[in-house]
Amino acid sequence: MLEILDSPKHVVALKLSGEMTADDVTRSYKAVEDALKANDRISFFAEVDPSMELTFQGLLKDLVEGVPSKVKEGVSKEEADKIKKELEEAGATVSIK
Repeated sequence: MLEILDSPKHVVALKLSGEMTADDVTRSYKAVEDALKANDRISFFAEVDPSMELTFQGLLKDLVEGVPSKVKEGVSKEEADKIKKELEEAGATVSIK
């Protein structure tokens, strides 16, 4: 089960326990997409039940790589490269178009 917690607009806060459903995954992706639309940078907070055998790094990687959205448009090549580097350091796969 995934619960999206109340948090500031630049933070995606999640509580994970028990089994996750496809709806849970969809809701978490939407929370990340909404935060990215409203903010240049976002932070994650996750409370994970130990029985889930899920690492925080694994969760972030899945969330970041699973969001098929544009992070920023109409920026200079230098800024695009900077954003790409930051996201890749966090474990994301990034393409610049």
